[in-house]
Amino acid sequence: MTGARAIDTFVWFWGRRGGGPVFALKFAQWLAEARPDETLLLSFSETSEELDAARSCGLPLVVAPDPRIAGSPFAKARAVLGMARRFRRDMKRLKPRRVVIPMNFAFAWPLVYLVPRSSRVIYVVHDDTPHPGDYARLWQESTQKRLVAKADRVLALSAAVGADVLAHHRGVKDRLRIVPINAFYADALQPAATSRRPAPVGRPLQLLFVGRLIAYKGLSLLRAALEPLKTRDDWRLTIAGNGPDKAYADDAFRDLPQVTLRTEWLAQQDLQALIAAADVLVCPYVEASQSAIIPEGLALGTPSVVTPVGALPEQVGQGEVGEVAAQVTAAALAAAIARLIDDRGHVAALQARAPVFMQAGRASADLGSALD
Repeated sequence: MTGARAIDTFVWFWGRRGGGPVFALKFAQWLAEARPDETLLLSFSETSEELDAARSCGLPLVVAPDPRIAGSPFAKARAVLGMARRFRRDMKRLKPRRVVIPMNFAFAWPLVYLVPRSSRVIYVVHDDTPHPGDYARLWQESTQKRLVAKADRVLALSAAVGADVLAHHRGVKDRLRIVPINAFYADALQPAATSRRPAPVGRPLQLLFVGRLIAYKGLSLLRAALEPLKTRDDWRLTIAGNGPDKAYADDAFRDLPQVTLRTEWLAQQDLQALIAAADVLVCPYVEASQSAIIPEGLALGTPSVVTPVGALPEQVGQGEVGEVAAQVTAAALAAAIARLIDDRGHVAALQARAPVFMQAGRASADLGSALD
């Protein structure tokens, strides 16, 4: 790590892939914008998928070696010990006022105990409990419990998750703040949001399901919802992503000619290109906290159709910039999708309102104050 003088905020995320590095970078960029007079240092892993984006964002960056690629088990153990020694040494030298952990990752605990007592620890809770089908549930639950207990400030990304945190963690009430996840993604508002493809009139409606293919995302619910729509030729659906339910997706949707499958891991650029090309995102989740895909879409002018679970209705403004199914049933989801297929003026209105909605959400949120 470079820099010998004390810094105000150390944003620390050594996860490798998925939404974590993207969110960590957005967190750092927004905080730098909110508090331009303070010093900030971003720490990413050398194996992060977003390392190039972090290097080009203009923020001070330090790159940490990843001990998981050290080779033999003995070499990995030595690398972990070396990582811990470097982290402790650098914390003593940098003396950050705050250490922000934007998402749980493999080395956040127990290395958080090497943070100086004079530094405030800020931990962001994305999901209070693992979702159905999630990996390493016991590890996630136990490490998050310790991180919440250690943190001087806990941030939740929706009121729904905030309520879960209050219900499951003692003594957290005075330390908890809510900063809606949508506000972090308003920085992605680019010309693409104002120069979108023409309104979806006179052609099939382009739907997109994108993200990790896993039980709680509701692929089976989506398949059942599409059954009454399979004779229609005025819609198309792309299913893109990878995960434990890849085999199910490949099998369950192959008989629908309207569906294109891209069951593969997507880089952030590929994900954004798919979202920008779609008319509507489909989020048929059967369980949820909040979703990063929804604001990714809204920032590019792409609304979502969602189920009424977790904070999803809140994320689309209770219908202002999305369609909310009446229930978590195949019939209700089919009705919501059919409305969008049948009413293209409604889709165009949702698309037009999305950037304004995102900008208003960013303006009303206060990340800087939430940290103190």
